[in-house]
Amino acid sequence: MDIERTAAQWKEEGNKAFKNNQFQKAIDAYTEAIKQDGNDHSFYSNRAICYFNLEKYLECVSDCDDCVKIKSDFTKALRRKGLAQIQMLKFDDAIYTYKQAL
Repeated sequence: MDIERTAAQWKEEGNKAFKNNQFQKAIDAYTEAIKQDGNDHSFYSNRAICYFNLEKYLECVSDCDDCVKIKSDFTKALRRKGLAQIQMLKFDDAIYTYKQAL
């Protein structure tokens, strides 16, 4: 991959791939963005929804957790985490996550 791109450029590439339902390509781009700037919550949030769409729910939950560590009031990540937990049939965990979002 092109190491001269900025984190923002990687994010834009990920966004384009996501819009084209190229979720693995988007994950790869967001991962590169995270390597350059691990303090931007949106990179984790965007990658999480890609993992969700690929039914990689554990990875989705992990990225949502990382996102919320950076930006604790980012409820979109908590909603995504709850959805992933529901897909994993972890209903009690999902309830707890949704209560956090409130």
